[in-house]
This record gives sequence, structure tokens and C-alpha cells, in this order.
Amino acid sequence: MNRRNYIVLGIIIVIMIFAVVALAVNPIFGKSGFALGLDLKGGISLQYRVQFPQGVTPGSTQGNQLITSGISVIQSRIDKFGLTGPRYIR
Repeated sequence: MNRRNYIVLGIIIVIMIFAVVALAVNPIFGKSGFALGLDLKGGISLQYRVQFPQGVTPGSTQGNQLITSGISVIQSRIDKFGLTGPRYIR
């Protein structure tokens, strides 16, 4: 390699080292450390409990339809925010 290639390589290495130090260590840039997303912080869990009308049992056809329609309403409300990885467990 000629001298120009060594200079370009050196500049790239210096920029990469500066970027890593700036993001990981130095509080001058606003925050110290990396900002973790919700999935790395532990996320959130939300549980709903269904109350059936009188005469409807959880295992009946009408009960299953109520649960399915409730899940679809919740999915449509959550999915419009573009959340990644929501799980809907019945």
C-alpha cells in the first residue's frame, strides 16, 4: 500500500475510536452509556381478565367468540402504534 492509503486508514481508525468513546463513555454528548430499548430494559406485561355475562362459560362457543373478538380489538389498537414483537396469548 502506498502512503495515501495508510493516511486514509489511519483517519478511519481515529474516527471509529472517537465514535466508540463518544457513545460509550463521554457524558459531554448528552448521556453516559447507551440508551437501552424497551426490549432490553425488560419490556412490559399486561394481562386482561375476562368477565363473562351470566350464562356464558369460558369453554362455550359464545365464550370463545367473545375472547376472540376482544383479542382482535386489542390487536388492532396496539398494532396501529407499530410496536415490535407484541405477543397475544389466550
